[in-house]
Amino acid sequence: MPHPHLLARLQAFRSSAGPVLPCLESLALLVDYGIRGARGILARSPEDAVRWAQQLGCPVAMKVESPDIRHRKAANLVRLNVASAEEVRSTFRALMAVARQAFPAADIRGILVQEMIRDGTEVAIGLRHEPPCEPTIWARPGPDPVGFTERLVSRPSPLSRDDAEAMLRELGRLASPPRDPEELVPDLAALMGVLLGLSRLAEDAAGAIASVDIEPLLVLPADRGAIALGARAVLREAAAPPATSHNT
Repeated sequence: MPHPHLLARLQAFRSSAGPVLPCLESLALLVDYGIRGARGILARSPEDAVRWAQQLGCPVAMKVESPDIRHRKAANLVRLNVASAEEVRSTFRALMAVARQAFPAADIRGILVQEMIRDGTEVAIGLRHEPPCEPTIWARPGPDPVGFTERLVSRPSPLSRDDAEAMLRELGRLASPPRDPEELVPDLAALMGVLLGLSRLAEDAAGAIASVDIEPLLVLPADRGAIALGARAVLREAAAPPATSHNT
């Protein structure tokens, strides 16, 4: 049975977003496990987008928000460094048009307006759980899905710190060119924290979460931590509420 607090959150997310959580809901799910997400707000109109961009501070990133589109960057549905109100308006309209043309059957919920964050190293991290197998935590250098299998590092959950450290060493060997982990990412402690946080999430979920993809995770320099710029969680099935105890 999932942890009661997590179960309540998963039921709320399912009610509002469905079994495939788009980016904002997925990032909210990760916060309780020490995984910080970039600030962002969903815009449903060009004027919404301008208002949120002014609140966050330009330049901003703009991304199509849909549970049905997995790799937005590859589908040309991400714009970075959008710097002015007029550019935000035109970018909103352009992204919506591209998304509707390329994915006519997709549930397009709007445009995610997100703070721009620079000066980090991108990696991709996630979890998979296919019962009766144990959940698996995976990672790969860079966000590019090309070469996924060949560049993948994984361990069964729950992870120990030794497991996480071994994954970091393997990530360095898989980088192109191969590097020491310290050269691959500037804040190894932050990256390890994300791996261990996902492992705790998998344990608490007890099978209720089929997968979580964090793509990309930006590891910042000089002990500034790591920030998830994109995330997608898939819930397996609606879990029953915990039984009420009648013991006295």
